[in-house]
Amino acid sequence: MARRTGGGMTVAEATSWRVSVGLVGVIALVAGVGLAVFLRPSASNINEQRIWAMYRLILRNPSAVAAIVSSLLGSLYWFTWVTYLVVFFQQTYGLSEGTASTYSLTLGLGVLIGSQIGGRIGDRIGHRLVVAGTIVVSGAILLALTNAPPPLLVAAGMNLALCAVIGARFATNTSLLTEQVPEARGTLFAFSSATASLSTVAGAAIGGIFVDTIGFAAIGVFCMVTALLSSAIVLAFVREDPLEVDIGAA
Repeated sequence: MARRTGGGMTVAEATSWRVSVGLVGVIALVAGVGLAVFLRPSASNINEQRIWAMYRLILRNPSAVAAIVSSLLGSLYWFTWVTYLVVFFQQTYGLSEGTASTYSLTLGLGVLIGSQIGGRIGDRIGHRLVVAGTIVVSGAILLALTNAPPPLLVAAGMNLALCAVIGARFATNTSLLTEQVPEARGTLFAFSSATASLSTVAGAAIGGIFVDTIGFAAIGVFCMVTALLSSAIVLAFVREDPLEVDIGAA
């Protein structure tokens, strides 16, 4: 249970891990009931043939495929790190589980701030450039944080900056994805969500191996290399303006 992250660890230390897990279950149930009661599905007359046309439209679009691959790599290095964020503060600075969780709470604040700033910058200079830039900057911060750990307060500030940069990437990457194939936006986001789930599982597994064998320095190097690859794919293959394509001809 030592690898839970964020506020869950704080709750677990103050009460028990059963309360922490149970609280997550209650929140999930409330969210599910809310969706069932308030979310009304829109009427649709899309047939099976048109659904497959959407898939073909996406897979035949090199820019859309590149955007999905870049998103997968971007999510991979992020979840490799964030899954073990609390463990990093515990092992590196000798903190208790609850105290380490408190320092890691900068994650939510950083993402909130970064998403607001990133979206505005992306609207001005282009989402593609912001996505590529934030990926490289976040990888560099991670590399420095894990290979040359600074004093605790500085590390907390660096983590806040890291999460803000990641938040900017989240916002602009979502906008960039919507520009790829507007005619099949929902299907494209389904692809993206599937890759995010894959990245979560793979990142947790990779990070766990590094933590138990080489250490957090290896996580920093892995994240930096993955970030550079993701950024290169965005700059080389992902376009900013969508092509107008008739889905019926796909």
